[in-house]
Amino acid sequence: MGEMGYPRYLRLFRGEQSVEKLVAKYLTGDDNVGSGGDSPGAGAPREIGHGASSVGAWNPECWRGCAEQDRIPGTFVTRERGAILDGGSLRKHPLEQLPCVAHVALAAAPQGLLSARKPVAEGTKQMQEIESNLHLFQPPRYRASDGSWHATYGNALAQSAPELTLDGAAVLSLLSFNFVCGDRTLLHEIRRRPWLSSIGPKGLPVLSSIPEHDLHWQSYERIAEELGRLLCDEAFRVCRGRREIYVLLSGGIDSRIVAATLSRLVDDGRLPNKPVALTWGLPDSRDYQYGRETARILGLEWVHADLGPEHLRQNLPDTAELLGALVSPIHLHRMTWFRTLPRDALVLAGNYGDMVGRAEFSGRRLLELRPLVPTNPFGLLRREILEAAADGLRSELNALHARSPGKPTYVLCEHEMHGHYTRSLIAHAMSVIDHFCSVYQMFTDPRVYSYMWSLHPSLRADEVYAVLIRRLHPNLARLPWARTNRALRGRTVGARAGLRREFHDYAGWISGPLYEEFVRRVDPDWCAGTGLFDADRVRDLSRLACEDPDGAARPDAVSPFKIFAWLACFRHFVEWAEAQGKRLRLDPGGVRPATYEVSVPYDPIGKLGRLLQNLPAVRGAVRAARLGLLRYEARLRYRPRS
Repeated sequence: MGEMGYPRYLRLFRGEQSVEKLVAKYLTGDDNVGSGGDSPGAGAPREIGHGASSVGAWNPECWRGCAEQDRIPGTFVTRERGAILDGGSLRKHPLEQLPCVAHVALAAAPQGLLSARKPVAEGTKQMQEIESNLHLFQPPRYRASDGSWHATYGNALAQSAPELTLDGAAVLSLLSFNFVCGDRTLLHEIRRRPWLSSIGPKGLPVLSSIPEHDLHWQSYERIAEELGRLLCDEAFRVCRGRREIYVLLSGGIDSRIVAATLSRLVDDGRLPNKPVALTWGLPDSRDYQYGRETARILGLEWVHADLGPEHLRQNLPDTAELLGALVSPIHLHRMTWFRTLPRDALVLAGNYGDMVGRAEFSGRRLLELRPLVPTNPFGLLRREILEAAADGLRSELNALHARSPGKPTYVLCEHEMHGHYTRSLIAHAMSVIDHFCSVYQMFTDPRVYSYMWSLHPSLRADEVYAVLIRRLHPNLARLPWARTNRALRGRTVGARAGLRREFHDYAGWISGPLYEEFVRRVDPDWCAGTGLFDADRVRDLSRLACEDPDGAARPDAVSPFKIFAWLACFRHFVEWAEAQGKRLRLDPGGVRPATYEVSVPYDPIGKLGRLLQNLPAVRGAVRAARLGLLRYEARLRYRPRS
C-alpha cells in the first residue's frame, strides 16, 4: 500500500483533479504533482472509466514536428516505442518515426470509447530488449499497405490505402477456430509480424528457426527443479528495475506458480517488493475465492475487478478498435482495468503455463491434438467464397508446417498451437494491456520452453506441476484447483462447494440482458451485404444464441454465443474502418462456384467430455485412462533418451 493507505493506481485518480495534474502524473510518475495537501478525507478512491465526460479538445500543436501519419487524433502518447529487434540487436526502423514523449494531446470522446480516450502506448525499449524474436509471444506489430510497421492496428489502418479488401480466409479462420491463423488480419492489405520472427533492414519479416523438440527422460523432481530455476531467472530479468508490478491471479495452477515465483524472488532478496495480485470475475466463482486465498497465503496485496454484462458491452468496441476484431470480445474480460496504471507498470501473466509446463491446450493434452482443419460452423460463410477462403486458410497452416519439415505430428501440432492459437487468441487479447502499460507472458522465454520441449512428450504432465508448486509453497499445493475444485495432487484443503466453475456468465449475458442489443448488430441483411455471409444462416445463429447459447444440444460442441458476439464486433469493426475514410470490399477473385463442402466434423471426445461435465469422478477416470494409454503409446513410438 502507498501513502495515505491507498495503492498507487488508486491514489493517482483520487478526488476531483484537473486534467493537467492527471497528465503530469502520467508522464512523471510523481504522485506529489499538484497534490495540494490532499488528505484521506478529500475524496474516495475512484477510477477514470468509460462514460466520463469529455476531458479536452484536440490540440494539433502537441504534434508539431511529428510525421503526419503519426498524428493520432483523439489520443495522447506517454512513452515512446520506436525500436524493434532484428537478430537480437536494438535499432530504429527507418519507416517508423513515432511521436516524442513530450507530445501530449487530450481529446473529446463523445461515445466513451476506450480507444478514443486512453493512451496509445508503444511500449518501452526495456521490454523490446527482453522479448526477443525467439519468445513464444511478441507484442503484435502490423504492416500497413504501404509497407510501414506499426505497434497498433489503428495506426496501420490509417497508413493504409483508402480502398481495402476483406479477407475471407481470415474470417473463415475465426469461424473455424475462434482466432486468425498466420499473419492475416480481417483486411488483406494489413498483415501481422509472423510468429518467431524479426523485422529486417528493408522492412521485411525475417523468420527465426523454431527451437527443436527432443526426447530426454528425467525424473519429475529434476524437471520441477530446473523449470522452477528457469522461471525465477525469467521473472527476475523481466521485473528488474520495475517499481510497480502486477500479477494476474486466477484459481488456476499456472498463475499460482507465477505469483509464488515472484514471492520467492522477494523472499530471496532478488526483488525489492511483492507484486499486487489482480483477480477478475464473479465473486461466487472459484477463480475469485481461490485467487484471493492464494494472495493471502503469499502475503500479496489483492485487488478484485468485477465482471458483468456492462463490461462485455464495452469490450465489443474496444476489441474492434484496439485489436482489429481478431478475437471475440468475450476474451477481453477486464483487461482494460489497467488503463489507470502508469506507463512503466508491469503486468505478469501465466497464460502460457499450461501449454508449456503441462503441454495442455484448451483442455487437450499434446498427445491428443490433431492438425487444425478448416470448418464452416453453422454454414455462415457463403458457399461462393468458401472454397477460396479454405484454400487461403490451408496455405497459412501449410506455411507453418513448412518451417519444420519431417517432424512428428505432435511437434507440428505444438507449433500450430503456439504459432496460431496462443499467439492469435490468448496473447493477442492480452496485448490490449500494452496500450496502457507493459504486459509480459511468463513461460515464453526461449530458455524456459526450449527446456520443456527437450523432454519426452509423455513427461509433460500434471506430476511436474504438482512437484513444482509443492517446492514453491506447500500450502498452495493443497489449495483447490479452480477447474476441478480439488488439489492437483494429494490432500485438498479449503475446497468450497457451490462455487461457479467459470468466472463469467457470457452465455447467459449474451442470451439475456445483452441479446436485444447484440441481435440488432448481427442483422442478417447487413451481414449478407458484406458478401461474406448467408443471411438465413446468420438468422439461425441469432436464434441459437438465445435458445442454446453454449451449444449444449449440438453434436459438434460449437458454442453459438461466441461466434454471435464476434459477428457483432465485426460489424463495429467495419463501421469504424469506414468512419476512418476506408472503403471495404470483397475481393472478386475470392468468389467462385463451390465444388465441395467444408463442414464441422463430429467430435466424439469433445461431446463425451461435455456429457460428463456434471459427473467429475467418471469424467476424471475416463480421461486418466485415455491419457495413460496415450503416454504409454508415445513411449513405444518415440524411444526416450537419457
